[in-house]
Amino acid sequence: MKRRWVLLSYITVLAMSGCYGPESLGNRSDWAALQGVEYERRAQVLGAPVVLKVGDYRVAGIPQSNAQGNIWVLLNPSADEPLYKQLPAGNYTLTAKQLAAFGSVDPGVLAQLRLHVQR
Repeated sequence: MKRRWVLLSYITVLAMSGCYGPESLGNRSDWAALQGVEYERRAQVLGAPVVLKVGDYRVAGIPQSNAQGNIWVLLNPSADEPLYKQLPAGNYTLTAKQLAAFGSVDPGVLAQLRLHVQR
C-alpha cells in the first residue's frame, strides 16, 4: 500500500511540473505564436507599429531603433512567467500615442512597454 502511495505522489509531482514555469504548456504556446509571427514577417519592414491578431493572441510589431528589422511583442500572454515576451532581442521606442493605439494590453506587458516610450 505504501508503495502505491509513493508512486501516486511521484506521478502527481511529474504531472504538476508541466503546468508552471518557463516550460509550461501555456508558455510554449505563447512563444510558438510569437515565433510564427516573427518568422512569417521577417522580411517585412514596418514604418510604424502595428497590432496583429494571431489566433487568441494579439501581437505588436514595432520597428527597431536601428532600422534593422522589427520587434514583436506579445500583448496578451496566457502564461504567467515570463510575462513579457519579445522577439528578437533589440531596442525600440514608442510614442505615448502609439502605445495607446495598442488598446488592451496585459498590465505586466504594459509596464515593460512604457519603459520604451519617448519622453
